[in-house]
Amino acid sequence: MTKHCTYPGCGKPLPDSFKMPLCDYHRAVIKETGGKVGATIATTGTGVVLFVKNGGVEFVKKHGTKIVKVVEAIAKKR
Repeated sequence: MTKHCTYPGCGKPLPDSFKMPLCDYHRAVIKETGGKVGATIATTGTGVVLFVKNGGVEFVKKHGTKIVKVVEAIAKKR
């Protein structure tokens, strides 16, 4: 057991057979976080495709300045 987990603040000793220098706990944490990031990217991509498909670009071109004013007004109220 000469290897140690390289996750900051962990340092748990690992067997020499581990290829990645991460303990089982931190591997699971990284895997879970990666899944959440992938789902977020897929959801955002789908939203963009639907926005473009349903004429969102033309709507923004016509009403862009009004949208900006509404967003600014909402931001000022908070």
